[in-house]
Amino acid sequence: MTQIKEIWRSKLIPEGLIVLRKALPEKVKLKVTGLLASTCPPWMECAYGFMAGEVKGIAPVDHDAYVSIIEARKAKSN
Repeated sequence: MTQIKEIWRSKLIPEGLIVLRKALPEKVKLKVTGLLASTCPPWMECAYGFMAGEVKGIAPVDHDAYVSIIEARKAKSN
């Protein structure tokens, strides 16, 4: 068998959480988010050092991105 057949694909699994405080001015949040998003892929060495490992990309996510992880942890603890 020389072919791989994809049987399931997960949603994005977020890693390397960077949290911006809600109380920050919107302008500051946009600047920080833009700076982080522009780090990959042009400056992969910088991103490697900043994120302490390989990075395919940086994207903003909200709480919904973590729901499956939260549910898995709840199930494991029961």
